Amino acid sequence: MQDNNIRRIKNILDGNYTAPNSISAGYEKDIQEHNEGDVWEDSNGKKFIKKNGIIKSYSKLSAIRNLTKMPLVCPQCGQAMTIWQDEKMWKSQRKCFSCVVNEDNQRIIDGTQKQYAENKIKQNKKSWLDDIEVACLDAVDGIESKSFITELGDIEDWSGGKLDKNKLRENVKEQIKDLKQKLDI
Repeated sequence: MQDNNIRRIKNILDGNYTAPNSISAGYEKDIQEHNEGDVWEDSNGKKFIKKNGIIKSYSKLSAIRNLTKMPLVCPQCGQAMTIWQDEKMWKSQRKCFSCVVNEDNQRIIDGTQKQYAENKIKQNKKSWLDDIEVACLDAVDGIESKSFITELGDIEDWSGGKLDKNKLRENVKEQIKDLKQKLDI
């Protein structure tokens, strides 16, 4: 009979059913106690947080994920958010569909709906132009190489003209500024 079997029988006879049968040496796990709200990092660089007695994985995107989660009830009126329109309105307005409809109705009654719609359109135009400006400036910054490799493997040199990136950047900014003036933004 093997030693670990003898130890197992001895443990059972002693009433200690969960005692280990064999002795092992080597790795011992480092047990750390964490309090409520503690944030710590393991050996792999992963972060954890203890909330409500539960240990949760904590990532860089946790804050963003929490912003996109829709609550069970509307923070403005306290009504349950259960219909699909509530989810759509939460993403854009941060309130339930009923609150958005009530605000729209109130603006119609007050006579401010037309001005509100014009302001929203103006904001959308400005945002679109800002995105275009960033994309154009990124494209200008990406102009580096003066030679290109064709599909046949030939190297073409396109360094014939001098390109002043600063002048091109200023030209893009000026064009966007002119567009914003024309669109009255």
